[in-house]
Amino acid sequence: FIPDNQFSSSHLETVKLPAGLKEIKYGAFQYSHRLASVVIPDSVTYIHGNAFHYCSSLKDVVLNEGLTEIDYGAFYMCDITSLTIPSTVKRIQNDAFAYNYRLKELNLNEGLECIMHNAFNECDSLTEVVLPSTLTMCYIPFAYCDNLTSLTSNALVPAGTENNCPVSGANMANVVLKVPVWSLDEYKFAPGWSQIPQIVASDYQPENIVISKDFTLRIKESDVDASYRPNVALKWSDVWSYDNQGRWYYERGNLTVAPGAMLNANSFSMFYSPLGQYYDNPDNWDGQREYNTNSLLVQGSMRADNVTITLMNQNSAWQFISFPFDVRMSDIVPVDPNTFWVIREYSGAERANGNMEATWADLDANDVLKAGKGYIMHCYSENGEPAMFQVKADRTSVTRQNIFMSSDNEVMLEEHIAEFEHNSSWNLIGNPYPCYYDIRRTDFTAPVTVWDSYHRNYVAYSPLDDDYVLYPGEAFFVQRPVEKESIVFYADGRQTDRYAREMANARKSAATGRKVYNIVLKGEKTADRTRVVLNEKASMAYEMNCDASKFDAMSRDASQIFTVAGNARMAINERPMGSGIVELGVVIASEGVYTIALKQAGEKKVVLEDRKLGVCTVLSADNEYTFSAVPGEAKGRFFLNFDESATGIDGIGAGQTNKEPAYNTAGVRVEDGQKGLVIKEGKKIVNK
Repeated sequence: FIPDNQFSSSHLETVKLPAGLKEIKYGAFQYSHRLASVVIPDSVTYIHGNAFHYCSSLKDVVLNEGLTEIDYGAFYMCDITSLTIPSTVKRIQNDAFAYNYRLKELNLNEGLECIMHNAFNECDSLTEVVLPSTLTMCYIPFAYCDNLTSLTSNALVPAGTENNCPVSGANMANVVLKVPVWSLDEYKFAPGWSQIPQIVASDYQPENIVISKDFTLRIKESDVDASYRPNVALKWSDVWSYDNQGRWYYERGNLTVAPGAMLNANSFSMFYSPLGQYYDNPDNWDGQREYNTNSLLVQGSMRADNVTITLMNQNSAWQFISFPFDVRMSDIVPVDPNTFWVIREYSGAERANGNMEATWADLDANDVLKAGKGYIMHCYSENGEPAMFQVKADRTSVTRQNIFMSSDNEVMLEEHIAEFEHNSSWNLIGNPYPCYYDIRRTDFTAPVTVWDSYHRNYVAYSPLDDDYVLYPGEAFFVQRPVEKESIVFYADGRQTDRYAREMANARKSAATGRKVYNIVLKGEKTADRTRVVLNEKASMAYEMNCDASKFDAMSRDASQIFTVAGNARMAINERPMGSGIVELGVVIASEGVYTIALKQAGEKKVVLEDRKLGVCTVLSADNEYTFSAVPGEAKGRFFLNFDESATGIDGIGAGQTNKEPAYNTAGVRVEDGQKGLVIKEGKKIVNK
């Protein structure tokens, strides 16, 4: 590279830059007023800020392929008359070519994504500019270009403007903005663009359709040439925004193909981001930022000759993945060739046979990941950065176009009979759509078990009780009830964001009489949940259509909580009231202070009994139980006692005594036989 300020204020008239040069650093040639021409070799990828700042005689500039970014003020106040930007350039930064008063001819490249503030400020000789179809950010780059009369934007989706007009300060009455006919109305209402009074439709059919925000495509077959095959890419942008829940994030491309719309594409690409799900956890303050996943929701018709998903995974962590089409292992290619990675598949048959150590098996380079099936993936890179992969659909598979499915999707389930019900017929499957999906919109009522990548633990959700929304490409566990051979994912469960909708759910009425209690274990760096559902129509025995077995965490750092029913550990335990006593199991990963809390409660009061310390605590939204623990499993220590009434003392025994310790309602141990209301063995007793 050429160092900072190396030839600043020099008297050079010409310069020959060497082949192999990678970067031209800050101010390398600034204020070299005699410099008249420069050829940037094709080895240069980055021109730093102010590199040729105020080289007032610099007229001829040749930029070659390979260059990716031109930083702020790089050619500020030069004398350039004609400029062609190479196809490899992605970003032109602030003031990069500002005050080139004699710049008359400007050729911007397809592939350019961002033109930042005042990049061509007061380039007064410009009369016509064509913006490429790939542009996603356009921050007042042509301010005060007084003679600009024709501005063409070939981008189907209006680029972000920060609410500022791209030609702010120019004579608006003379400027005509030409845009693709399919998005004429989009531009007329788009922030910044709408400030241009004259917006007209062009007959240009974009070579590239880049979606970096919410967009609905309404192109009909009759609107385009029969040979039209654009490249469609769903991407992120660097535009900050707020979602409908008030959370900030980088805008991402969500494409909806409207009913009746039709598009045949040459290529289609989008992002799947299990990493985004990691950052989306409520306990993660960092929240969802640039790691958003895209969404594709096809209601009309779409296909593409080539389909690619860019997969972004967290470094050094397991992620659950699934694809809507078959993928050859050899077609999963890391962007960084120094990334180490492995993919494993799950065997429900091995679990049913009791071979727990054989349930996960590594895939090799000759294997094929099947459409709709779930897998786990682990990545490692020494740089610690998220791992990115290019994943191509198997062109020989009939599943290649599944990503564009617009109808209901049926996923078949395997049956594996086991000695114990909680080990029977486990399937690892995936969200079959390339968008978010609300589990309440399937025909399935049995629980699903998902991977909480932030806490590195498993959590079970019920379509009856939870409004859980699957990520695009998210894999999850289900058990196949005897009477169910498949899950039908109804198309109306698709959505383009992760927030559950309010909806009238017929299942809720069927769930009348069921009382849900969520019990949460929390430590300094870990959290887990278990659930008890009291339902007099349920059985004490394990039922695959309503109960969920607890999976062991795959991380040694994850503590777990579950209920114990015979030889089963339960994530969801649906049962009748019975004795009202339910054993809690706890596995502690590291020494520390932990809490057990009640996060969702039915009508009954819940008393937590710690038999090791002889303490009873009434759990409520305002009262949790805190204890210290060392690594290991706490067996027979914690019990939940469900009272028959939340407000009264109906059913309390009178004068009952035994050798077990007694406690008052505040959880303080009292002398056996003390008069009044006491708690023994989780039961309320009145001693007279």
